[in-house]
This record gives sequence, C-alpha cells and structure tokens, in this order.
Amino acid sequence: MEEKSKVTGDIKALSKPDLDLVALALDLMNTTNNEIILYTNDYSMENLCSELAIKFKTLFKNGIKNKIYFEVYCPYCKTTYKSEDLNKSCERCGLKLKRRFLKKEKL
Repeated sequence: MEEKSKVTGDIKALSKPDLDLVALALDLMNTTNNEIILYTNDYSMENLCSELAIKFKTLFKNGIKNKIYFEVYCPYCKTTYKSEDLNKSCERCGLKLKRRFLKKEKL
C-alpha cells in the first residue's frame, strides 16, 4: 500500500491514521464477502483508494474525478525527487520541495 502511495505521489500527504484506515479497508475486502466502501473527504485518500481499487464515497463535497499522479520537484531549479522527499529541501539550491500534477487518468 505504501508503495502505491509512492507511485501516486501521495505518501507524504497521508497521515498514519489515513494509511491505517486504507489498510483496514484492504483487509476487510480480503476477509469478508461484504461490500467495503471507505467514506472520506480527503483527496489523497480518494486517490490512493482509486489506485488500490477500493470503493470510496465522499461526505460533504465532490470527490475526485480522475486518478492523479504527482511528482516532487524543486520550484526553483526544477530538479525532480522521489515522492517521499516532499517538504524536504532541494539538494542543489536548498528550496523547500513541492509536488505538482504529473498525469491524470479517468476513473
């Protein structure tokens, strides 16, 4: 699951409770015959759920329409980094790393 969140670029945007909840949904999907739906208003959780084929619904707002992949980069020198480097400093120029859309896929 953490590898999938690295692929989508959401690893640093998700808290430990977020990851635990997604892990619980995966576990329930594999151990019960019931339909499992995760309710959330967190776009990063929705994005990871779509990558893992976990059904999700939103509570009080519109959910994501596309699966989104992010890349971590330095906004000054444009060097790209691994997704787990989000919020660290650029090794080349020292600026705080950010993330940006890499690509979108229709859900």
